[in-house]
Amino acid sequence: MISTLVPLFQGLVILIIVPFVILEEPLVGTTAFWLTRPISRGTLLRSKALYLMLVLALPPLVAQVLVMAVNEVTLQDIALAVPQILITELSFIFSMAALATISANYAKFALAAAIAFVAVMIINALGLFATLSLHPDYLTDPAKIHSITVTRRLMYDVFVILGAGGLIAYQYLTRQTRRSVGGIIVGTALALAVQFFKNGTGADYLTPEWLADATLVRLEVAPIGAFSRQISVEPFLLNARGGNGQGEFTTTPADLEALGKITLPPNPTTDQVRQYIRDIVNASRKQNVYTATDPQVAMLTKAGSENVGTLIAAKATAEGGAIQSYLLRAIEELATPENKAVILDALPEQQDLASVVVKFGWERDARATLIAGFNEHPQYLPESWIEAVGLLQDPTTYPLIEDYFVNGNSKSATFQVLEKIPGFNIAGGVDEMWKKAKYDRADQLIEACDIAAQYGHADALDAAAKILEDDHNRYYRKVARRIITTYTPSTGDDEALIGWVKANSGNLVFDPQTKKYSIKTNSNQP
Repeated sequence: MISTLVPLFQGLVILIIVPFVILEEPLVGTTAFWLTRPISRGTLLRSKALYLMLVLALPPLVAQVLVMAVNEVTLQDIALAVPQILITELSFIFSMAALATISANYAKFALAAAIAFVAVMIINALGLFATLSLHPDYLTDPAKIHSITVTRRLMYDVFVILGAGGLIAYQYLTRQTRRSVGGIIVGTALALAVQFFKNGTGADYLTPEWLADATLVRLEVAPIGAFSRQISVEPFLLNARGGNGQGEFTTTPADLEALGKITLPPNPTTDQVRQYIRDIVNASRKQNVYTATDPQVAMLTKAGSENVGTLIAAKATAEGGAIQSYLLRAIEELATPENKAVILDALPEQQDLASVVVKFGWERDARATLIAGFNEHPQYLPESWIEAVGLLQDPTTYPLIEDYFVNGNSKSATFQVLEKIPGFNIAGGVDEMWKKAKYDRADQLIEACDIAAQYGHADALDAAAKILEDDHNRYYRKVARRIITTYTPSTGDDEALIGWVKANSGNLVFDPQTKKYSIKTNSNQP
């Protein structure tokens, strides 16, 4: 944040102070007081330049040098950095000063600065367009991305300092404003041309010709010692959501006392039902332990099927997985065919309502929404959504389901649906899924391993053994252990299971009938 705000603040300071300093004795017009004293134009130029250097250029330079010194940058490196820092600072200061010298007042300076900014942006855009026309891969080819752009920028800054400095001196000494304006226009165009010239020629790209005389140097990290330090902090707190601030997790079950005070009056109005639901939601906010005996579902079902729409509206705004689950279960219990319209209307935003669609067999009525869901939510859809699409048994939807199986997150649920679809090439789908999933993160990989192992992908066993050997997640290790012991004859502890898979990797035969792997036997043995 500071690294962004400081340069922005510095730029604003320059944008404000430079024109005020220059326009205190403006060079445009004949009414300026300094012309009547009279003051030598050379003296005026030197005084302005000295002031801008001391007030605007020197303090940032000193500050950056101090920062480098505090961070133990060597004197040699600081000395090398000072010219570049100074050139960068002076480039912007000189640009603003040049515009101020051709302005009669601050308002005209602001207008000139705005016009110059827009013009530079347009020229930059045109330059980039020209570069991409000549080199379409300019933004993607590493050899072009890692060209010597810093040198080109430094050339641009030096050109600006020389050009703007010359124009400033010319305007102060001659007050030929029209010529100075023309010089600024020509100088800006030339400066931008310097910046884009090598983009067009490609001379600064890291090409084989450019690297012909280069020497490859290999750098290796060599440890020179070990360092350790014991730190004792009292009190040391590990805070977590749901914790008590002392590093301990506090369990909060359903607040039965608060829930017991919530009642629904006889023959309630819609507003009373809405408030009743809201009270249940609020009383459940701090709950982080959930059991089958929690009273919320039974309480919510008292709203009745005529208020399913109100429950759906409450579910749309409720926060927290538990209360969402309570509301969904209540809706599933209360929904009737009369609620079909409100369920289907809410389905695009509340995908878990697909469970109600499946319950009543409304898949064909929701067909358009179900199909659109694969494009709108390509990574995750509820299991009931996949089940609903599968129940359509429409071959035109099979590619959508297979694509979601390959790229989505619910692989086990999708796999179960695909297995039930008549005529679907499940083996081909598993092949495509495994090609991608074998390189996925652990939570996706472990789920895919179980499926791939069932369809003859022996490298799924290798992946499971790798997880069992390296992963620290207990659940993933448990699943990996089950995969190996389920589909192979190996037994023993983790080390034995891992050793068996490694020893027989590439030498296993899969039996699709038993879904088991066995060690390939050598038919040439006597």
